[in-house]
Amino acid sequence: MIREYTTDKPLRPKRKTYKLSLFKGVNRLIAEEKLPFRFSPKSYNFSFDKGVLDLGYGVSAANITVNGSEWQIKKRGLDVKFLKLYHYTMHNASYRLEKLLAYADDGKIYDMTVNALNTGFVPIGSYGEVLDAVPYAYNGRDGLLLSTSSGLYFVREFTVTSFSFADSFTTMCVHNDRVFAVLSLDQYRLCFSDDFDPTNWNISLTEGGYVTFGAEMGKIVKLVSFGGQIFLFFEHGIMRMTAYNDQTEFRLQRLYLSPGTVY
Repeated sequence: MIREYTTDKPLRPKRKTYKLSLFKGVNRLIAEEKLPFRFSPKSYNFSFDKGVLDLGYGVSAANITVNGSEWQIKKRGLDVKFLKLYHYTMHNASYRLEKLLAYADDGKIYDMTVNALNTGFVPIGSYGEVLDAVPYAYNGRDGLLLSTSSGLYFVREFTVTSFSFADSFTTMCVHNDRVFAVLSLDQYRLCFSDDFDPTNWNISLTEGGYVTFGAEMGKIVKLVSFGGQIFLFFEHGIMRMTAYNDQTEFRLQRLYLSPGTVY
């Protein structure tokens, strides 16, 4: 008896390559079957193959769209030197406000509600030059963790609470319930706070701590929490940090992605 077998070749999806410069973003207002190739209903149908960093600048101007009109974020007569978007929950309401915090060249910090009509920048005080800010929920109330030349603050709409006058950080990020930051007086040192407590930077195996780097890659320029890890951008290199709650398990790996200077 002779048996015959046939093996079907697995079907492989067709793959097409489009220039990223032609991609215009996500559009959820038009039916998917009518969308041209330069738009996408979701962001799952394209990929980045090379994974390299390109030379050039990032955002050159901050713009916002309200009620179909786009305008550049400015305050009349003042230049905005620092800008950060965060969410502010009104606990007596069922919605969140989108807030903008701006630091202008007059040395003042301004607050603005984006998703409310007829609002403009409102001054909330002078606290020194703003170095960095990250959204943070402190004691269950969301706001903005603000680092200035005079210390560390927590901003919730028009209320500013001082966390420390001794600690001033050039860059910060929130990762796994800790705040990671770089001291303005020592930009070769990565500090991290205690769990759930950005006011506690005590050096201990059960509280906060720090990691000191050599001068090989220069100063730490920026911290970014992304994809479950922390990326440390130095002046001349990038490192990836795996940081779980137990600081004895922190791991560092250098990434060889760009031979140039990181700005």
